[in-house]
Amino acid sequence: MVDIRQCKIFISFLLCISGEFSGHSIASAADFPVPRQDKQAYSEAKSYLATCGSWKNRSGCKSDQDLFVRQYINAMASDFKAQKDVVFHLIAGAHDPDSGSGGSVRPNQVQACAWSKLIASSGSPYLTSEDLSSSVLVCDGLRPIDEAAANLRAQKIAAEIRSSNVQRVAVPQLDYDPRDGRDETAADQ
Repeated sequence: MVDIRQCKIFISFLLCISGEFSGHSIASAADFPVPRQDKQAYSEAKSYLATCGSWKNRSGCKSDQDLFVRQYINAMASDFKAQKDVVFHLIAGAHDPDSGSGGSVRPNQVQACAWSKLIASSGSPYLTSEDLSSSVLVCDGLRPIDEAAANLRAQKIAAEIRSSNVQRVAVPQLDYDPRDGRDETAADQ
């Protein structure tokens, strides 16, 4: 017969060594305060997160998820570099560097294409010919119905950015702090 108390202790132990039980040892995509006006972008970003189940270094996966969520919020606040980083995450899925499998973010080519189209039509002073070429490559291979969906999504994202008051958030992984008055691209130079 199984002793329930021993099972609970064992499960707590497994959660603890995996970092799931102790919220302090592993960064999580939910470890930073989110202003009310940023909650929709935060929820949207979290919907793209994968489970990290195959990662050997779960803290690396959680840190990568935290990075993605922060970048997504900044992308919705019109930050050009963050928008490019969102495309990269949605294309690559940020695979585990230790095993090469699984991702912290679920790849989504339609969403990546939408963000790419948004970037290409942004008129940003940081826009390059590589960004325009990237848009073509990211969207390459989509079925016509998926490309149409990406076009509509790009329009919806642009409208959300124009109408929302999303504020940039700090990205510790990139040593970026919006309080210095610069966007991520300017801070990166």
